[in-house]
Amino acid sequence: MLERLWRQRRRLVLTFILCGLTGFILADGGILASIANTVQLGLIGVILTAAMLLALPDARWFVFKLAALAPVFALLALALPGALVLVLYTAAAIALPSHPWALDRIRLPIIVRARDEARIALPKERVWDRVYPRETNEHWDPFLRSIRSGRSNGTFFLVYEALSRSGELQVPIRVFDVEPGVHFKTRDLSLPDAAEGGPVTVTSHVVESDGDGTSLILMEATWRPMLWTAFSQWLDDYLGDHVDRLAALLEGRPDWSLKGASLRTFVTRVQADPFEMFQRS
Repeated sequence: MLERLWRQRRRLVLTFILCGLTGFILADGGILASIANTVQLGLIGVILTAAMLLALPDARWFVFKLAALAPVFALLALALPGALVLVLYTAAAIALPSHPWALDRIRLPIIVRARDEARIALPKERVWDRVYPRETNEHWDPFLRSIRSGRSNGTFFLVYEALSRSGELQVPIRVFDVEPGVHFKTRDLSLPDAAEGGPVTVTSHVVESDGDGTSLILMEATWRPMLWTAFSQWLDDYLGDHVDRLAALLEGRPDWSLKGASLRTFVTRVQADPFEMFQRS
């Protein structure tokens, strides 16, 4: 539980700032009243966000949208009647998307890098066997049905159950720069490459002995990422969340990652409605 909140620390801090700014704008009084209002609304935003992250993590972007819109409509409240502002705020919260994918038409002219590490209480050889892609059932991901070799050397298909009983999802990846037992790199070939106008992401996996356990280091580099994707992954601490999930599943501990929670929720919906997968695609 605390792992999930820690990984969402950027979201919680930003929510505090946005809600605190709203309180400061709406404060009616002196400096002390403004400070008190700022802290009070900031804490309310953090508490509500933390509760949502634990109870309904898939709704976290809607809650963040409410926080992001709040200062804007607080400024409007200085000039317009409060009831009208409340109506406009409610309408904007409903109408505007929680994921503004239009921002993914903007490409950042930089390389975004991320690095995270987990210490896993397993021997190095065991960790390597479960994270390195090969035609085996020993992979760490419980949603992975199998791994199939592709036609070219170093290419594999990760075969998922498509999170339903009615099909499967094949994700092609390329594995390269391999030093057995030490490190390898992967690239998701299902995404458009640079020639097709898409960003290129390469993930490095490094496995090192660490006393009685093993350190697993993940490094990700994305060339010219899309704006919204880069921001949302930064806010979610995407790579750190992935490392937490991987380590928990390898060690057989409860998985508190956001990714794991989202997958479990989706599986529950698909099992109740097998056409969910096709409705989403």
